[in-house]
Formats: sequence, C-alpha cells, structure tokens
Amino acid sequence: MIYYSCNVGFKPSTGGWWGEATCTEGTWSGILECIAQGVPCDPPPKVENAIVEIPYQNKYIYGFEVNYECRKFFEIDGLNKITCENGNWTTPPPTCKQPNDFCGPPPHLINGDTMGHTRERYRNGQSVQYVCQQYYILDPPSAYKTCRDGIWIGPMTCLSK
Repeated sequence: MIYYSCNVGFKPSTGGWWGEATCTEGTWSGILECIAQGVPCDPPPKVENAIVEIPYQNKYIYGFEVNYECRKFFEIDGLNKITCENGNWTTPPPTCKQPNDFCGPPPHLINGDTMGHTRERYRNGQSVQYVCQQYYILDPPSAYKTCRDGIWIGPMTCLSK
C-alpha cells in the first residue's frame, strides 16, 4: 500500500489531502483522479484586437489557462497566456498593437472618398489621396493623408461650397 498526494492546486476526487493505492498481483487499485482545487476566477479580461477561443463561463476553475492571439496585422505585447490562480488571473493580459511602421485602412472622410482602391495595410510614408463629393471642397486643399508611425496624418474636411 502507498499513500500519495496530488500536485499543488489539486486534491484527490474523494476529498482530503492524500489518497491510498494498493498493488495486488501487479495491478494498482484505489488510484483516484486529482481535481483542481482553489478559488475560481471571473471571466478573463477582453483584449482589443485579440482572439481567445474558450467556451464562455461565469467562473473558471483554478489552473485554467487562457491563450490570447492577436488578429491579422497586430502584434502581441506581453505574455500571451494567463492562468487562474486563487480567484485572480496570474498576470495582466497582453495587448495587441499595430506595429508603428504600418497603418490600417485609411480613415473615412465625411462627404468624401479615397481615390482608387484602398488596402488593409500601409507602410510608413505611404499616402492616400482623397476627393470630396460633388458640392464639397477640401479644407485644407491638400488631398492626401500620410501614414506616419502607425497614425494617419493630414487633417482634412469636406466643406459645403
């Protein structure tokens, strides 16, 4: 007969802190499953531009792990995994940032449009040309917005003629 205990954070399914097992003619009997023990956590924090593929629950058991993955064109900043430990998630969740050397699609201009097709991603220094709809004029007259350090630069408005 042997006495055993479960790893930290787990207890034998029958309760208590240890279990008993017996070996008879080369076969072990009485080995119990170890189950997670500890205070559950609230749902994990949501991260903008991240994907988390876990079933939604009101509470998550001790030891539950959540892996974050950033959406296309975003990079993870921080650890991509958090773990439920005694009612809290072990570390702050990561953030998903757009690299500073790229911009996403150009912003919408009220009463205006971009000229030509737009893309999902632009490099630093690339520009997009805008035009106002009929009966509107650009203010200021520059018709371009330029990607700089991940931000579209070039304030403009389409004013009524």
